[in-house]
Amino acid sequence: MTDNIRVIASDFDGTILKDGAQHVDEVDPRFPVLLREKVKNQVTVLENFEEMPVPMIKISIFFPQGIPADKEAWFHEKYDQYLNVVDGGNGWLDFTNKGVDKGSALKLLAAKEEFFLEEVLAFGDSENDMAMLKKAGLSYAMNMEKNAAADADRE
Repeated sequence: MTDNIRVIASDFDGTILKDGAQHVDEVDPRFPVLLREKVKNQVTVLENFEEMPVPMIKISIFFPQGIPADKEAWFHEKYDQYLNVVDGGNGWLDFTNKGVDKGSALKLLAAKEEFFLEEVLAFGDSENDMAMLKKAGLSYAMNMEKNAAADADRE
């Protein structure tokens, strides 16, 4: 994932959030404050990706005015063969390794805790929830676009 992140970072001049909002690279100084005070995340500002103290499982790019359609299309075209690229909602574009998504996490959790996926009720509100909605026994789409909501049992 680190090599892919270096490439993504070189292709984009903006705010990149890595590993569950805990580490950010050089950003507008107001952004870590927003993450700490409004979102309630712990944030460490790094000089570069090599300083990352833990393995990266996800990165996100934040677009304050929402993800521009042309930018999202460009990232899909360039990275879909290597990474999952999904709209995380509220201006966040998420990148994970292929096979790493909320659906695979739900499947692992079900195996570990010994419950059946058919017993799961899931709610989702953005594209990054679609894999989870497909795996759950019953799923609800909440305020999703119609094409994303198609993976849910109910709206």
